Amino acid sequence: MNVQCGICKDAIDVLTKSGDGGSVASALPCGHVFHSPCINQWLNQSGSTIKGSCPHCRSCVAKKQVLKLFLDLVPLENYEEDPVVIKAVNENLKRDIESLKDQLAHKGQTTDKLTAINISLRERVLELENSLSKAQSKERLLTLAQAKLNSRTKVCCCLDNL
Repeated sequence: MNVQCGICKDAIDVLTKSGDGGSVASALPCGHVFHSPCINQWLNQSGSTIKGSCPHCRSCVAKKQVLKLFLDLVPLENYEEDPVVIKAVNENLKRDIESLKDQLAHKGQTTDKLTAINISLRERVLELENSLSKAQSKERLLTLAQAKLNSRTKVCCCLDNL
C-alpha cells in the first residue's frame, strides 16, 4: 500500500530520507500526511508567518504543529523475497495450470463423446417410437379384420343351419 501526498499527489516513499537527512513525510494535527517540502511550501504560501490551513480538510494549523514522521519499518512476516523460491512457486503454479488445462480438454472430449451418444440414442428412440406406432396401427387393423371375419363366420353358420 502506498501513501500519497495530498498536495503533489506523488507517493510518499518512507524508505528514503530527505536531502538534509530529515524526514521525507510530515503530518498535521488533523492527521493528514504530506511530503515535508510540500507542506512547508504550502504553509509558507499561506500569507501568515505563524499559521496556515490543512490543504485537505482546511483545519487551522500553526507552523510549529507540523510533525516530522520518522517511521520504523519492519519486514513483512511470511514474505519470501528469494527469487529461487518465487521461481519454484511460479513453476509449480504453471504445472498446475497445465494439468488443469489437460483435465479440461479431457472432460471436453468426454462431453463431446457423450453428446454424440445421446444424439444417436434419441434418434433410436424416435425410430422405435415410429415402429411401435406402426405396429399398433397394424394391430388395430388386424383386430378390425378379425371382428369382420368373426361376423361373417356367424352369418355363414346361420345360413348353413337354414
